[in-house]
Amino acid sequence: GNTVTAYTTGADQDFATAASGADVTAPTITAQTPTNGATAQAITVSPTVTFSEAMTSSTVNTNTVQLRALTGDAIVNSVVTYNTGTFVATIDPVASLANSTSYYVWVSGATDSAGNTVTAYTTGADQDFATAVAGVGTFGVVSTTMTKLTGTADDTYANGWEWVVRMTLPTDQNDFALKFNNWASGSNSLAAASNMEYYSEQIASGTGSSGTPVSITAADTYPSNVTVLAADDVDTSTVGIQTDIHVKVKIPAATVSGSYSTSYRVNYE
Repeated sequence: GNTVTAYTTGADQDFATAASGADVTAPTITAQTPTNGATAQAITVSPTVTFSEAMTSSTVNTNTVQLRALTGDAIVNSVVTYNTGTFVATIDPVASLANSTSYYVWVSGATDSAGNTVTAYTTGADQDFATAVAGVGTFGVVSTTMTKLTGTADDTYANGWEWVVRMTLPTDQNDFALKFNNWASGSNSLAAASNMEYYSEQIASGTGSSGTPVSITAADTYPSNVTVLAADDVDTSTVGIQTDIHVKVKIPAATVSGSYSTSYRVNYE
């Protein structure tokens, strides 16, 4: 029998209807790329969403349009741009995405010119895609660069010859070794044994680093292997492990001047 407290102050309880013909329709997302459920996407992919109508550009930003990890919901650091002609927002991740990982496109809060807020597009399981499995790469010598073409016959690596070999190693066969034949210049020669060493520029310490180079102790014979880890990869944008091998030659004091050459081979496993 208790009477409700009066709720009759119009100025505190009022609302207004839209003007006749006013736009009261919420925009929606009509498409996205990659499409939901897509697999094997490049880790450099830039996802997009298409709005159903023109949006207020200032409201289409990193707060309202995001790329998120499907597991854990972490937001991917990205740059968002909006094309006013096509109604398409593009998400450009600042760094490459992770391989074998699912992501989804998330949109909420952006508005059209009439102030209508986009219908929430936030259901990860309906908007996700997966990146490709990381490739192992194919072995190859990418380039060979001479850094010291001439040297002094003083039996020091500091004053000898040097060149850099950029190699690609498969991620599942990332142990390697180099072997060299003796150097020759006409009838003159320079022994490979005890006069050559090499190291990977990317290995910080241990065997095969600049502090502990691999020494050549016999011609045409592989020394022990050097392991290059994925963490040592100098170019993560290329499949496989990229490493720069510095090969150094010291010239014994009795070596006759001339233009010397040799041949080498690489073993990887």
